[in-house]
Amino acid sequence: MKTIMCVFIILVTSSCLAQNLEPEGPYSVTTMRNFLDFPESLSTGFAEKRINRLGDGASIALMKILSSDQLRDPVIEDRILTLLNMAFQAPAIVRPEDRHPKVTLLLLSYLALSKPEEARLARINSLQLQLRQLDSQLTKQEQVK
Repeated sequence: MKTIMCVFIILVTSSCLAQNLEPEGPYSVTTMRNFLDFPESLSTGFAEKRINRLGDGASIALMKILSSDQLRDPVIEDRILTLLNMAFQAPAIVRPEDRHPKVTLLLLSYLALSKPEEARLARINSLQLQLRQLDSQLTKQEQVK
């Protein structure tokens, strides 16, 4: 019984801490740094929820955190692509100023020019295409309003 109670208290406490949505600045640098350090296989719904709200702010945070050498590291580059994909999964919940992937497309262009291996380049190109289509859709929706 004591074990169950301890586990319950730990889960409730970690859940409350994970859902702390206090503003940490416009670019969520702390969130992105924590997510980069967190093993990808152990990602949580709470972390994903925060990343999904960032949109273009995710790229700004990544550029503030990572050096140009780190941006060319294959392991980090794979993580970046995953994070950028997550950041635009739900554009409706992203702040309006971060819905359009302008900085993200610039970052992806930089990554493509860094001569990644073929599979990673294909992944970069696919994400660029996806984000350009999203940008076009958002622009059309805004023109209708």
